[in-house]
Amino acid sequence: MKSVLLVTNGPTHPEYSARRALVHSLNQMENFAITQVTSLDRLPKDYLDYDAMVLYFHDTQISKAALSSFERFVSDGGGVLAIHSATASFMMEEVYFKILGGRFKEHGPISRLDIVPTVDSNVFKRIPSFSVEDELYLHEIYAEITVHFAAIHKNVEIPVVWTNRYGNGRVCYASPGHRHETMDHPEYQTLLMQGLLWVARSGKFT
Repeated sequence: MKSVLLVTNGPTHPEYSARRALVHSLNQMENFAITQVTSLDRLPKDYLDYDAMVLYFHDTQISKAALSSFERFVSDGGGVLAIHSATASFMMEEVYFKILGGRFKEHGPISRLDIVPTVDSNVFKRIPSFSVEDELYLHEIYAEITVHFAAIHKNVEIPVVWTNRYGNGRVCYASPGHRHETMDHPEYQTLLMQGLLWVARSGKFT
């Protein structure tokens, strides 16, 4: 059994219906136990015993103690699946973005995103190209990330899903997630769940 901390909050961003869709997907995963908290400042005392965290929030501030705990969790081998506005949180905290692999810069209006795989990978299997209506996030890239999916924008591939390693930890970031329709999309749900399997070292990813 893998234990996962879901860190999520906010009535409007991410919207409640999108967060509810994520919770539903996570609860369908076999051999995963999900514990939900509202902030990295509210981690349980036994947070180091968890296998992974899922970050789906938009916060502006984090205490030094909470950031240190998060950094320790990942560097000691914990997994992180970060979604959408996680990279737009704690904008001044360099270590946070080195862990996630990128820092949010800007986004355009909600529009059609044609999402295509960019590499052959053992992390994501049998996920074809698909389209969602969502915000296209542009990032300042912090780490030597591995880009797995990109959105085609003005004939340019924009990274939208990548993996990163920090210390002994594994990190996966997925940019779409502004709307509940995106979080309900079957291919995107599969993508997120496969990313979580990888960061949590589940099954073949141990």
